Amino acid sequence: MPDQYEQEIEDILRQAEAEAPLPQPRSRQSLRGLVRQYARQSLNNNAWGISPGRIMLTALALILAAILLRPFLPSLFGVLAWAGLIIFIIAYGLFFVKPSRKYPPKKWRGRYVEDEPTNLFTSLKDKLTRRFKR
Repeated sequence: MPDQYEQEIEDILRQAEAEAPLPQPRSRQSLRGLVRQYARQSLNNNAWGISPGRIMLTALALILAAILLRPFLPSLFGVLAWAGLIIFIIAYGLFFVKPSRKYPPKKWRGRYVEDEPTNLFTSLKDKLTRRFKR
């Protein structure tokens, strides 16, 4: 059995050596190129998704704007404050309504791997053994 593991490890190492890309010298980018690359990544569609946390931040920004603009535009205070409060409540509700992110099933060597179900006793036992093992 250990010979089988050694052979598998050697096969994996051979594949890793064959697939490893050759290191390429880094070219020095100009500041303008770095800014352009950062802006392109920032404006990517994935970065601007709507999430309950971002909606809450928008609501807090509205409330803060209402507080800051109150001395200058008192008529706008109520509208901004109420809008911020309503949006904050909606975002808080979205935390419980929106399903959590789905992750792909775990795979190892082309086979699906499932976690063993744990109960309170086994998790407590594992924590204690790790704690006192040191």
